[in-house]
Amino acid sequence: MAIWLAKLAAIPLLRGVFLFMAAAFLVAPFLAGSALAVSYGIFGAGFWCFRAITWAVCFSLCRKRGVRPVVAIGVLDATYALSVVVGSSLNGWLTEALKVGTTEITTVSLIAVFALMFMALFVLNGPNVRALFDAEADAGAVENAEDVGGAAGAEGARGITVAEGAGVDPVAATIARLASAHSLTPREAEVAVLLAKGRSLPFVQDELFISAGTAQTHARHIYKKLGVHSRQELIDLVERSGE
Repeated sequence: MAIWLAKLAAIPLLRGVFLFMAAAFLVAPFLAGSALAVSYGIFGAGFWCFRAITWAVCFSLCRKRGVRPVVAIGVLDATYALSVVVGSSLNGWLTEALKVGTTEITTVSLIAVFALMFMALFVLNGPNVRALFDAEADAGAVENAEDVGGAAGAEGARGITVAEGAGVDPVAATIARLASAHSLTPREAEVAVLLAKGRSLPFVQDELFISAGTAQTHARHIYKKLGVHSRQELIDLVERSGE
């Protein structure tokens, strides 16, 4: 359930935070004096929500992608520090500009709203951003399945062995033995059978109704557990094991 929520809610949460921060700038022209602090408060709350989400993404990258925590946290903190330095300088310049009347708060608000809306509607909908979140959610789902399905892997392997007894599918029978010996999950065993028959990942996706990220993650785990590096090596291993 946690992985499902992470996959569905990560991007909408970020989009909601950007819209929340845009609202702070949108109401700024209608506030004056001490009331302007309300706008700052809304923006500050949105910023800290954004920071919390990015920290969660950072930790997920470290755990799922093998990124070194020192590097990931260093880059993230450096980015935040840079944003504070640039933001403080820009804030000082805008404050002076507003005092002398060279610019108006309405102009500043409209530019800020445009930038935040652009981030919410276009940047977060980019294919690279979506692929990142989908891959993280898919990888997490696979790891969760492995944690709760260690014993089920052996059961799944025995289920495939029925084919061996009936003499129906020698490839499936060989994969069943390999799955039992190398602790493949039931789903990984299904993917391995298709890969061992020379099927491509797009075919695996369509056949098993899984996403591209999930198919790639399954294949990566299968290769790692069986000690191979490609589909052809998997096919060769199955042929040798079936002799």
